[in-house]
Amino acid sequence: MNYVQASTGYSSGCRDLLRNLIHNMQVLCFDPTNAGNPYIDNLAHSYPHTLRTADYRSFLSEVKSHAVDAVLIGCNDRSWQEILRTRRMVTIARRKHPISLIVIQRFFAGPLPPWFVRIPPSLYDFRFDNYLSPAFLPQVVTVLAHRRKHLLRLHQDVPGIKGMIAIDQRMGGILQSTLALNHLITIPTEVDDNFEAKFRHQFPDFVVLHCHNSDGDFDIVRQTTHTIRRLHPGCIIYLTCADEALEYYSSRYRFHEYFYDELLTLPVIGKQLLTKLINHLSHRYHISFPVS
Repeated sequence: MNYVQASTGYSSGCRDLLRNLIHNMQVLCFDPTNAGNPYIDNLAHSYPHTLRTADYRSFLSEVKSHAVDAVLIGCNDRSWQEILRTRRMVTIARRKHPISLIVIQRFFAGPLPPWFVRIPPSLYDFRFDNYLSPAFLPQVVTVLAHRRKHLLRLHQDVPGIKGMIAIDQRMGGILQSTLALNHLITIPTEVDDNFEAKFRHQFPDFVVLHCHNSDGDFDIVRQTTHTIRRLHPGCIIYLTCADEALEYYSSRYRFHEYFYDELLTLPVIGKQLLTKLINHLSHRYHISFPVS
């Protein structure tokens, strides 16, 4: 029987408590343009305790004097001077608030400039550019802030969201490059006899598996989904299939015997997968979102 996402089953009192926790989140935003930012506007709408600053010194003063749950830093990464300033800001924010979420907003879409490597990946949790819907950002911030606090209770270091991808090499490469723009860690892999060892080593947040491996073996992928569910029940499993083969494969190779959270038809689009992933993570960390 395939995996079905269980309802959270919250009592009304628990839902109210969670809503209040989200309502009371402290968010600090830095926007050096000071020209109106729809992302910050949406955060402020969801989180009334949102502090805004457009001045570097003011940001440092706020980050040192306030307890914050999340920090958003806007960055013109076409300027290496701004990269250095952003590195100083995330360094201070991480030192002062080790359990807080840190997000970088890139003002330009496209590939990362080579000097972006000056910002160590360990200092922040997520980055985005203008392809992300402003209305979606509050949900991203809430989910990732809860994820960070949850994982810090279990591990000293919290990596970015990590996924293993075992689909066609060309499509997998496109998916990886898209997710990498958001600071997601993606590991290409193959479903083979050594998969369990690889999975134990990575212990990812999610996996993307094609319904058969490169040798056309459906059985090994079916069994792999059971292995993943046994080793890491919270891992989100996406199963892929070509749209034209979906009906035949489903009956011939018994998709109902796979464990998965969602069956996706190819091609898998990175930004659509990110939306699905955040929604699935919100269930994993039992987050209730306030009603607008």
